[in-house]
Amino acid sequence: MTDDFLIEGTYDKRNDVLYLEASGDYADTVALSDDLIIDVNSDDNIIGVEIHYASEAFNIPAEYLDDLVAVKGHIDVSDDEVRLHLKVVSDVRNDIRERGSYNVHVPNNRLKAQKQQLATA
Repeated sequence: MTDDFLIEGTYDKRNDVLYLEASGDYADTVALSDDLIIDVNSDDNIIGVEIHYASEAFNIPAEYLDDLVAVKGHIDVSDDEVRLHLKVVSDVRNDIRERGSYNVHVPNNRLKAQKQQLATA
């Protein structure tokens, strides 16, 4: 398991899509499921995560995502699956705290097994 990262995200309330973008040179987009899309660099390191139906995925009201401060979590890639464990940190009425979690395990048909860390620098 990798260490938790903390990264800013962008939430599109109209389409209910949460996007986490790290630094890195984009090489390809990989659809892990209908609702989960990742961007990778040439070494297959994850540099972006797009979650559709985000309010449902995190089981929180869209307003909490609209007041997004950051996303905390980690990503593990094995030969068989990709595991994402993410938590939303939002500011609702001046109360900043973790609001909802998203834990998903999807088959890995593309990425090399390695530890993943979304980097912000």
